[in-house]
Amino acid sequence: MPKVKSQKFGYSHNSTKNVSTSTAATSKPAKAMAPLFRKDLGQHILKNPLIAQNIVEKVAAGLKCTDVVLEVGPGTGNLTTRILEHAKKVVAVELDPRLAAELAKRVQGKPEQRRLDIMVGDVIKTDLPYFDVCISNTPYQISSPLIFKLLEHRPLFRCAILMFQREFALRLIAKPGDNLYCRLSVNTQLYAKVDHIMKIGKNNFKPIPQVDSSVVRIEPRNPPPPIDFKEWDGLLRIVFVRKNKTLSANFKTSSVLDIIENNYKTFCSANEMMIDANFDIKNKVINVLKSVGFAESRAAKMDVDDFLKYAFALFHNFITLIQELTSNPVPGFTVALPDDGNVFEWDVGIIGAPGTIYEGGYFKANLKFPNDYPYNPPTFKFNNEFFHPNVYQDGRLCISILHPPGDDPTSGETAAERWNPTQSVESILISIVSLMGDPNCSSPANVDAGSYNSIVRSQVEASKKDIPEGLKIPTSADDFVQKQRHTEDEHDENFCLNAN
Repeated sequence: MPKVKSQKFGYSHNSTKNVSTSTAATSKPAKAMAPLFRKDLGQHILKNPLIAQNIVEKVAAGLKCTDVVLEVGPGTGNLTTRILEHAKKVVAVELDPRLAAELAKRVQGKPEQRRLDIMVGDVIKTDLPYFDVCISNTPYQISSPLIFKLLEHRPLFRCAILMFQREFALRLIAKPGDNLYCRLSVNTQLYAKVDHIMKIGKNNFKPIPQVDSSVVRIEPRNPPPPIDFKEWDGLLRIVFVRKNKTLSANFKTSSVLDIIENNYKTFCSANEMMIDANFDIKNKVINVLKSVGFAESRAAKMDVDDFLKYAFALFHNFITLIQELTSNPVPGFTVALPDDGNVFEWDVGIIGAPGTIYEGGYFKANLKFPNDYPYNPPTFKFNNEFFHPNVYQDGRLCISILHPPGDDPTSGETAAERWNPTQSVESILISIVSLMGDPNCSSPANVDAGSYNSIVRSQVEASKKDIPEGLKIPTSADDFVQKQRHTEDEHDENFCLNAN
């Protein structure tokens, strides 16, 4: 959908330009000033001042005097004027110029006028300015687009108080097993925490709508999950077409298998990867589902964490990444799966960098991913002897990037130094390789790190028996330089799943 700039609504705009002054003077004042509400635009104005005040109190409880509030669909300003009492500024986006004019007149000549910006236009097509909090009495037609418009906005806002038709609101907060649990529920809860605030009867609106409404509070997850939304949503489309069927049943259908196979072949072709002549996409998909324990699970019973941890994010991120790292290895390490189905545990080979004491060595290790990856880091452990200040005697690695998220007052590590969900597997492995050339002798992992050269050299010689056949160990810095890689944009476009 093309982006268009909304026009700023100037206070000099004459909303009654088609009505003469004399006519306005002789007409009944109440009817002359009352705009005609358009049901085709979903215009249902909240008329109950007590409910309006209650909503504002819910918002104001978290408002700061420095906050900028975005209001979508302000109407005649029943909520707007109350929000202005608490916020630094309100940016109101209104599609109907007549209602925008009424709102402008409502604050004209008052102190609040300079703290209110009115933008006339379609909020979905509008480039939104910065805001801290959003509030909206949302027209039904744009309920879903508005949610994802807000969640895509950067920088992230703090929270949103949104009014929707009741059934739509209940879909947003639905949990696994609920009748209303659907793709919308999972997608929204993936990116945000959603809570039900209150129910509002239909008689509190003018004109009266056909159904009741509900108010929900949405708080974006920060940082957002590091996934490709198009791929994620494409997979959800597949499993929620028949949400009470098992995942294996959904993925066994010929139409779904064709989509996956075509995308997989496109990805392999774009990345110059060979496809095994005996490759069977059906067996591959079922093996992956079995390995994560979800072959017999049903979408209707799975929560966001289930989808994120196993069936979808791991399937794409792990299988695709390991295929890429295997076919186009980065100097410094090799990766492989212990078996074709287990995506949670990788066999890793660390290659000794030229110019370091580890030159010529090949050290086998294990990279294991937790159930809540990527919210917590994987664990890394050397399988053979590896003497290094950052490695414990049992082979476990002590490195900041693999420590749980958040500040650690005990060690003095800040959150910026430790794990966060945006870290990539490749960045972890490159960090490990870099340790060989820059050992941290103050690390608590190995207290006997002062004179490790002779021990390391003996371990390097012992490790050479594990070098895979055909693997060339680099002997110069030029051989060890990281290769040029394909851009993420190319990869994302070629591997996007779409069930439509």
